Amino acid sequence: MKYLILPTLLFLSSCYTYKPIKTAQITKGEIYKIKTATNFIKIKADSVSKTSIYFLKNRKPSSIYKNEILNLKRRKFSKVKTILLPVGIIGGLIIIADKASKNILRDIDLDIQPPP
Repeated sequence: MKYLILPTLLFLSSCYTYKPIKTAQITKGEIYKIKTATNFIKIKADSVSKTSIYFLKNRKPSSIYKNEILNLKRRKFSKVKTILLPVGIIGGLIIIADKASKNILRDIDLDIQPPP
């Protein structure tokens, strides 16, 4: 069971983080997670006006009014996550391999006699 933790963390991790921002900070071309009263969407802003954000949804132009947004987060590339993820995976694999090799050697019962 404990050996499943590392692969699970690998699949759940990402090199991106989402930072909360205000609607006035929205810029064209950035990726956002937006929460409204009715749904939660992830978009790439195609254009921004004073009152709306325009984007493509299922390859069709769509928009959302800024005053409908309850929560807004901008996607940001995380250098720390990008570096620490492989280091953590390799370190975890080394620890698992070390513990496994010690268990294997402990379980082997060799009855070696010195030569006469």
